[in-house]
Amino acid sequence: MGDIAYDLHTNNGRVGDNFMNQIEPVAAQVPYMVSVGNHEAFNWNYTNYKVRFDMPGTEDNLWYSFKVGPIHFVVISTEVYFFLLYGGLEAIYSHYRWLDDTLRQANLPQNRAKWPWLITLGHRPMYCSNVALRYCRLDSNPVRVGLLRSYGLEDLLYEHGVDVAFWGHNHCYERLFPTYDGKVYNGSYENPYRNPKAPVHITSGAAGNQEGSSNFRGSRQPWSAFGTTEKGYTRLVPYNKTHLFLQQVSAEKKGKIIDSLFIVKEKHGSYAKLFPETRQKRRKLGRIFKL
Repeated sequence: MGDIAYDLHTNNGRVGDNFMNQIEPVAAQVPYMVSVGNHEAFNWNYTNYKVRFDMPGTEDNLWYSFKVGPIHFVVISTEVYFFLLYGGLEAIYSHYRWLDDTLRQANLPQNRAKWPWLITLGHRPMYCSNVALRYCRLDSNPVRVGLLRSYGLEDLLYEHGVDVAFWGHNHCYERLFPTYDGKVYNGSYENPYRNPKAPVHITSGAAGNQEGSSNFRGSRQPWSAFGTTEKGYTRLVPYNKTHLFLQQVSAEKKGKIIDSLFIVKEKHGSYAKLFPETRQKRRKLGRIFKL
């Protein structure tokens, strides 16, 4: 989910060349899908990212979607909110419009029946418990609520029934309870991930970095279920249309599974429609300005 190779442009692109050569045995055999992060925004133009990778986007290489088995993956760009010298407000609007249209199409009955699991992949998290990353602990997090409370993405994920939202950026792994608008919407107290009433957010940014780990604060928010700074990676296994299995694998402990969960959903779709009783509890963010 972004921050590839640290960094693709370093040493006049030689670091990027070495990285591409090293991943060739894997990337030549299976699709190597990427998303953009702040480290790809060198000189605010993403040149190395855009010319080295050819993703299936129709509007822009920075956001696109693809399907694998029963999963519809939607790759988004959180960086449109932070690098306004690239695209400005028009990039925010174009990205928002594309995401809204993509998720709307994904929820057509024939599409959701074929690809029931709807998963987004982005860089900067909407929520985090890390000490140094103040922006994602605030109600003003632009990824969640947009700029000037306009064109934020959290409402789209909720309205269109995104099942899981994966993030990177933070050098850690953190699993949230089903969360929307800063509130926990578990399926039940005993089984929070069985028929959850909001998206499940997973930050998977522990694969390695040059800057040190993103340490957690001593006290956690109610929406934080588990977190660790151990180096590792996340596995995702879709068993069928109702059961999705996740594991966090520790590289420091030689492949030991340090976190796992099943997400069980008997129905997929808009949380506002599936659980109308929660509709009055949530704060509508909406769009204030229009381009």
